[in-house]
Amino acid sequence: MADGTIGNEAIARPNNANAGYTTIVYQNAASKSGKLYKVDLFTSNIKAAPQSGKIKVFREVGANFVQVGSSYAITSALEGLNTYTLSTPIDVLVGDYIAWWTVPTNYIYCDITTTGGSCYFYNGDVSGTLAKASWTANAWIPSIYGYIKPPSAGGMGFGNPMIF
Repeated sequence: MADGTIGNEAIARPNNANAGYTTIVYQNAASKSGKLYKVDLFTSNIKAAPQSGKIKVFREVGANFVQVGSSYAITSALEGLNTYTLSTPIDVLVGDYIAWWTVPTNYIYCDITTTGGSCYFYNGDVSGTLAKASWTANAWIPSIYGYIKPPSAGGMGFGNPMIF
C-alpha cells in the first residue's frame, strides 16, 4: 500500500510564519489513516540556536480542534528543505490536519504563501481541545508536508493482526 499524505508541498514560499504560534494547515487533510512517520518542512529564516518546534496533528470535532498527537521537539533545522523522521510516529485518521508550533524565541520559521490557502493559527503551544472560534483563520499556505504509513494489510488497526 502506498503512503498517504497530509499538508502542503514543502517548497520555498515568499513569507515566513509567525514564531510562538500553532498553525494548522486546513487544507490537504490526511488522505489515509495510519501513522505519520516523516515530515518535510521548508524554512528560510532560522534564528540563533537552539532552534525548536513541534509537529502536531489536530482533528476537527464539532466546533473544536482537538490535538490528537505531537512530536518531540525538533531542533537544528537548516535553511531549505528539512526532512524529519519522527522518533514516535503519530496516529492519524483520514481528515486530520497537520500543524506546526515553534517557540517564540530561537525558532524555526515555516515558509508560507499568504494567499490562496487555508489555515488557522493561535498564539501559543496548543494541546488538548480549543474552540475553533478561538483560532484566527487565514489564507496562508504553509510549507509542511507529512507522510502516512497505512495500517498493515493483514490486520485491523495499526499493525495489530486480527485473531479469530
